Amino acid sequence: DAGGIIGAGAKPTECRAFLDALEKEASVHAMVAEAGVLGLARGLARHGQSPTALASPATQQWLKAIADQSQVTALSATATAEQRTQAVSLLTLADFSTLRMLSEKLLQPNQPELVSVAFIQLLRERREPSGAPLLLKSWSGLRPAAREATVTALISRKEWLEPLLDAVEKQ
Repeated sequence: DAGGIIGAGAKPTECRAFLDALEKEASVHAMVAEAGVLGLARGLARHGQSPTALASPATQQWLKAIADQSQVTALSATATAEQRTQAVSLLTLADFSTLRMLSEKLLQPNQPELVSVAFIQLLRERREPSGAPLLLKSWSGLRPAAREATVTALISRKEWLEPLLDAVEKQ
């Protein structure tokens, strides 16, 4: 996974060059470009960075288009669960306010459990303090695998432990 390796290094010039190359290839090899962006995003996340912050203006527009399309696919009742979970993964490119809005839809009992679990894992990968309240708010409507993913996510972040313990105390 070249994107993951480059992202783990977090060198801005290398990341920008990689993103520019992916954007140029996207019209021919969209899935490969998206996989590269996803790997890069995961590598950069370890350093608290995102591809969007390192991208050139033209590439930022391309990344926004991926995030926008991923939002549509993640919510689509006609897309397969596999398509929807892949789209959820690409939502790593979306801003947190978008994820907050999507949590109200993707963490509902009427959603495929795989999609909810993928969304919970996405929130876990983000370093947003506001992630814990989103997960706790949806708890009562989650099915078993999604609840397990939520607990795993909540205990994975030191700053998320206190909200979890507060919620347990209130029960």
